[in-house]
Amino acid sequence: MLLSSRIRTAGVSAVLAPTRGIKSQLRYATSISATHAIIIGDEELRNHEIVLRTFATHSQETIPEANLINFLSSVS
Repeated sequence: MLLSSRIRTAGVSAVLAPTRGIKSQLRYATSISATHAIIIGDEELRNHEIVLRTFATHSQETIPEANLINFLSSVS
């Protein structure tokens, strides 16, 4: 199952950004008032991790993919 589908199934809203560069995708997320962005690059794929950017605090952290749903559920 796609990550976005798993997030939605858990009751958390998820929107996929248009396929563009990362800066453009983050601008898109800001324009739709997203609270968080999930960034997954090659290294994150290899390590089964995700980078979670929080727009309110302008911070980001790397967390295990398995912890993502619990984390998002706790902040939504």
